Amino acid sequence: MEVRQRTDKKGPFRQGKKSKDDHHHEHHHGHPKTHELSMDGHISCFSWMLLMAVFYFSLVSLNILVNNHLPMPRTIKGSTPDEFTEERARSHLENFVKMGSRPAGSYENDIGAMNYIMKSIINVKNSYNTKKKIQVNVQRPEGCFYLPFLDDFTQCYNNITNTVARISSPESDENALLLNCHTDSVINGPGASDDAVACSVMLEILRAIVADETPLAHPLIFLFNGAEENILQASHGFVTQHKWVKQIKAFINLEAAGAGGKEFLFQTGPENPWLVWAWAKHAPHPHGSSVGQDLFQAGIIPSDTDFRIFRDHGHIPGVDLAYIRNGYVYHTYHDVPAMIQPGCIQRAGENIHGVVRHFVQSTESLLKDPATYRHGKVAYFDVLGLTLVVIPLRLLSFINYFAIVSVLAYIGRRMFHSQVTGYSSFQYSSKLIKAVAVNILGYASCFLFLAILAAFLTKNNLSLMWYSQAPIAFALYIPAGLLGLVSVHHIAKKTIFKGDDARKLESLFFDAELIMWTSVVFQLRNIGSSYLFVMQILFAVMLRGFLGSSVFSNQSRSPGINRVILYLGVLIVPATILINKLLLVGSLFMALAGRSGTEVPPEVFIAIIIGLSIIGVFSFQVCTIYLVNSLKGFYIFMTACLLTSVVLCFSGYTFPFDNDPISPANKRFYMQHIQREFYDIHGDMVRNDSGMFVCHLDYTGLTYNIGPQSIMDAEIQPCKGTYCEFPHLMPVMKLVKRNQYIPAPPPPTSVTTEVYPFDIHWNRLHGPASDGTYIVEHTFRVKGPPNMALHIAPVYPGSLRNWSFHQDLNEAKSKHSHNESFFVLYGGGIEHPVWNFTLMFATPERIDGPLVEIAFTAHYKPSGAVSKVNKQTPELEELTSQLKDWVAPMTWVSLYKNYMIW
Repeated sequence: MEVRQRTDKKGPFRQGKKSKDDHHHEHHHGHPKTHELSMDGHISCFSWMLLMAVFYFSLVSLNILVNNHLPMPRTIKGSTPDEFTEERARSHLENFVKMGSRPAGSYENDIGAMNYIMKSIINVKNSYNTKKKIQVNVQRPEGCFYLPFLDDFTQCYNNITNTVARISSPESDENALLLNCHTDSVINGPGASDDAVACSVMLEILRAIVADETPLAHPLIFLFNGAEENILQASHGFVTQHKWVKQIKAFINLEAAGAGGKEFLFQTGPENPWLVWAWAKHAPHPHGSSVGQDLFQAGIIPSDTDFRIFRDHGHIPGVDLAYIRNGYVYHTYHDVPAMIQPGCIQRAGENIHGVVRHFVQSTESLLKDPATYRHGKVAYFDVLGLTLVVIPLRLLSFINYFAIVSVLAYIGRRMFHSQVTGYSSFQYSSKLIKAVAVNILGYASCFLFLAILAAFLTKNNLSLMWYSQAPIAFALYIPAGLLGLVSVHHIAKKTIFKGDDARKLESLFFDAELIMWTSVVFQLRNIGSSYLFVMQILFAVMLRGFLGSSVFSNQSRSPGINRVILYLGVLIVPATILINKLLLVGSLFMALAGRSGTEVPPEVFIAIIIGLSIIGVFSFQVCTIYLVNSLKGFYIFMTACLLTSVVLCFSGYTFPFDNDPISPANKRFYMQHIQREFYDIHGDMVRNDSGMFVCHLDYTGLTYNIGPQSIMDAEIQPCKGTYCEFPHLMPVMKLVKRNQYIPAPPPPTSVTTEVYPFDIHWNRLHGPASDGTYIVEHTFRVKGPPNMALHIAPVYPGSLRNWSFHQDLNEAKSKHSHNESFFVLYGGGIEHPVWNFTLMFATPERIDGPLVEIAFTAHYKPSGAVSKVNKQTPELEELTSQLKDWVAPMTWVSLYKNYMIW
């Protein structure tokens, strides 16, 4: 049988003498034509999509499975006395929550929680025949400090409650470890996860340490602080005034931004890397990442913990742990023990107990001399909860530089070896620059599509449609972002790179992606989170340079599907770790969207988060687009997903809020029944009113009918005067600006002045100073409830010369307005003295008119039994009873007195 070879000029397999067209083609492309069909390197759209779907679905499912895995809870019967048992800790949790809402200054917090802790410690002391010494005392500190948080403000406190315990052995030295939790909760919230579960874990650890016959080489101090929700007041009182503070060499802070799941190690330091090393070695179920630390300390997350106080005011190193799962119940009446799954407490207890035992029982722990390993920072991350990888930041910086040099060497080798790339050096350089530009345009297009979608949803009042159903967010934004990203590359393939071999383009865009991520790593080279990106670079270079050199060679006849499979296989490890952290960050920010204020559309930052996630997760797969023979199926599928999701949002099938008892997603706002009085410089009341002050905490505001018609009909109040002349509990003016005021009868005196009379008196001294200025000094005596605030707005900027609060007056200027103003928050115990303070003003000459506007606010917070319906006043009861079941308000009574003082 004779086989004839094709010799026509148009045939791809012609042999013999080369034609002029051949010579022209070689001259144009800089290399001989290969003897293979360019289509050999392609992969069908269906196969490509299937591979990508299986790859990402598998990694996401694996991470969800791992994140939901918790150890079996230990029982008393099945454990030895020195082991941590969830059964005992959960019993403590139930007892804390039975007290109801426990705001600082309430009987439930200052007396009830304190007595329960003292009783529990005495029971431990009486239950075990131990040589360990157990000391307990109650601290009632007072003080003031400046806090650069929210709008920036000053904190003052008096007679708040700290319950402190210290355990030591006869052979213990004076180098102690501190464990910290807080007993107080927010208004209308039982505070099971924030922070009763942490205090319960600490009580059980205390019992287990006492039951353990192993002597303590170092003392262990337990701080049950009673005023964290007042923004870190009690921890400041402890760390600046308690007699045991000088002994403390390190601390472990237990917090919550959600309920249940795995406690997350998200802050460490400053410096002292031995703390993280100890956690990695002695916590049996480590879970954490320095990504959390970078986000938190950059101020991206509007929250703070006692970690800041111990670090900044106590100059003590430590670690910060928090529950971050299910942030939807955080600070609501849904924060109950049932939201904390079985095994959750056991897991946290075993981790903390293991680390604590190492620190206080071992003579090898660095508590004795932490200075020996004090310097240096670390990056850290867990691998599916199996182990915690800790990398000194100096080493990570070296790895980053190594990756940068490796990529430059890799690109340089390819640039000057045409047999590797199939291009001449000039062609390769030219095409690589174009590929980088296309990548940049692709990412820009991704964000453009996401921005258009976010604007469209916001414009049509469809914000937060995914809030109670997270998959809707992914079904909306992932297709939009991918359509924007892929379309640019599709157009580039059909125009700029038309006619180029698919395998060459795949390799070219892989190189372009390396260059882009290398530039990112260079920018982040000294930041802990850079490990997420350098891992991808190193694995990808390893793939090309070693494992896949034959598959990815220009001369390779390997099918496109082989390239994609090998490519995805090598990237499993970095992609798994990246997806794990993105799932955590995504769940945190999605829940945060419901309480992030009225000014930033949540669609904007959810679009940014998903856009960054798409780029981070999919960027190294972008090059495989050039192996796909047709993207028609991709466009049809993604467009169908996007349109279906948009239709569901418009149809009413999706709704932002839900009161599902298992997974609630409530709308939040503050509602205060207030009475306001305004006085002129002569002390005469010039106006007064009363009503309901409604402060929304999410962007939707009144987009949806929340129930009471009076609230729905009320207009948004314009902001006038200092802090808009309303009794704000916190300085949140830059986050919350859309407020309502509904006229109503004043709150009854049985709730306010009969309980805590709200009286304000001051004395005035004045006269010329030695520097030629005129000095006016006012000494104030304020009597009121445990929670008060002070708004100060000098009429003449810069005239406030001094005050009695603290020395950081220049730092205390609030940033919420262009005018100079100050916010001072006061927290008192259940029995607190009169609040005394002095303000001193200086002007170039005597001024007979008003010198300063001062507003005093008094907050009467409910405590005890938790109920959505607030029965403090008939008006509050009526409105809260009319609210939809998916609304979770914080409600209380406030008084407001505004004075113009000369």
